[in-house]
Amino acid sequence: MHSYTAEESVLGIADTPDQALAGNFNQLRQLKRLYPDMKMLVSLGGWSWSKSFSDATATPELRERLAESCIDLYIRGNLPEIDGRGGDGAAAGIFDGFDLDWEWPGAPDWSQEVGNSVDPENDRANFLAFVGELRAQLDALEPETGDDYELSAFVPASPTVISAGGWNDPALWKLLDFGNLQGYDLWGSWSAETGHQGNIHGDPDHNWGLGIDSIVASYVNAGVDPGQLNLGLAAYGQGWRDAQPQPWTPATAGHGQLSWDELSARDLEFHHEYTADGSFDATWAYDAERQEFWSLDDPTAAAEKARWAIANGLGGVDYWDIGQDVDGDLSIAAAAVLREAAEGPVAGDGALLCEVGGDAQPWNAGATYRAGDLVFLDGRVSEAQWWAKGSEPGASTTGPWATLTACGVDAGELQQWYDDTIYTKGDQVVHEGVTYTAKWWTRGEAPGSAWGPWR
Repeated sequence: MHSYTAEESVLGIADTPDQALAGNFNQLRQLKRLYPDMKMLVSLGGWSWSKSFSDATATPELRERLAESCIDLYIRGNLPEIDGRGGDGAAAGIFDGFDLDWEWPGAPDWSQEVGNSVDPENDRANFLAFVGELRAQLDALEPETGDDYELSAFVPASPTVISAGGWNDPALWKLLDFGNLQGYDLWGSWSAETGHQGNIHGDPDHNWGLGIDSIVASYVNAGVDPGQLNLGLAAYGQGWRDAQPQPWTPATAGHGQLSWDELSARDLEFHHEYTADGSFDATWAYDAERQEFWSLDDPTAAAEKARWAIANGLGGVDYWDIGQDVDGDLSIAAAAVLREAAEGPVAGDGALLCEVGGDAQPWNAGATYRAGDLVFLDGRVSEAQWWAKGSEPGASTTGPWATLTACGVDAGELQQWYDDTIYTKGDQVVHEGVTYTAKWWTRGEAPGSAWGPWR
């Protein structure tokens, strides 16, 4: 396990040897302290970690045990104790559900990682039954915790893989909240011919006509609500060496993949292809010096694909993966389009905003603050009363921080009483449903006492 230094940490707080939760999980917990309405789903599986899914879901008893173990570990947060870390509840409250990434139930060998267990006859039914078991156990947990838990899935693009696993079965989508559709790797550097890895419109002359439009149609035509689908975008490029400056031409060798950050740092010629009616189709780039062809999504593609997703009733877009776009070029381009659109068909509550006019910043233990500076943490915006560094907002009724407002609540509105806020004569608060007025200066004294500072 990697222990984080203060400089690496989300909140500027280093891992210590005696804390029960450290490493990546602790950083996720710190991130949720800044953004408490953020939903975090833990992904089960992946290309390299789907080897045992088929065996682990083969019987009702195995499916029940697998669901129980996942919930115990990730939702209840009961971690194994290793070298003084972990323990019951150590990771509770971090994850809000599961993302299922079984690649791929019942599908043929050419689509599988070497060594995967596969049961072509039963995987489809067992996969659906496992999702149902996991959904039932999460639903049963909700009254106990008071939280709502989500189920999502990474869903395939290949028609053969879709059919083998029942990915477009409406019964599956009654159990899932949403799915992230693989809108990339439709073509790649495994072929000795350049091409588009994420074209919107299928071309019958290439790649068997496969395009994002036909993939989405295979789900929607089967009865899946398009609002449950997010369109996957690539934060990387598929590349070919010894290539010509155009798609669907021979190349002597596949280069593999490079991140958007690596490709955007090069002096590349970017080309945007459109159909005859003016609809965006795909982006490609050419490195003339290296004679490399690259198929990728750039900010133009991200924005255009977001528009296409909206026009076709999809729920939104997603990326694989955000770590290859550190400055958020692609996310920003797509988000700008999505924010201008009407609310989507399965939109949740609006984001819990803590900026207070853009002045509040995420609190960090390593930063220096002066009187009047605003920060947010744990769903509150706090104001520095004097010089502060390392003091955590909300941790003391005598410290340098005073709560200004709850995130998402106008600072000028009547506020709940906070024990760290400084009040002066005439200030009003709400406490346990009753409005009180301060009779004199007070801090840390709860309203309700006949002899206290509140009337």
